[in-house]
Amino acid sequence: MPHKLRKVRKLRGSRQHGFGHAGHRKSGSRGGKGMAGTHKHEYVPPGPKFEGKHGFKRKGAVRAKAKVLNVGELDRLAARSAIPTKEEGGRALLDLDALGYAKILGKGAVKNAYVVVVGAHSKAAAKKVIDAGGEVRAPAGA
Repeated sequence: MPHKLRKVRKLRGSRQHGFGHAGHRKSGSRGGKGMAGTHKHEYVPPGPKFEGKHGFKRKGAVRAKAKVLNVGELDRLAARSAIPTKEEGGRALLDLDALGYAKILGKGAVKNAYVVVVGAHSKAAAKKVIDAGGEVRAPAGA
């Protein structure tokens, strides 16, 4: 009478017994899940970026992002008592370079006239400061 072979008998000689190259694993089976420990198996088909080195290591320190400020924040910055401001021709002098800002951008509106000292600025930012009766200058050392 014909009968089905038990799985153990049916898979004799098949090497992986239906569990692939990484074995019959979940966390309880140890050896890790997925592709962990695959260097120890007799044959594992090569997968993308699994063996060897890939990419490159950047030399030197990663560049720091420049601190930027929008012109809409100038009024808030000038109103803070912790920021030292000087008067120059009836206009408040804001030395953004000394405060650590590298560039001024044009988002927002300028309500008061300021003399802004900053290393870099966008065209829109300079136009808005000048239209409000102010001035944009480069720092003394630049």
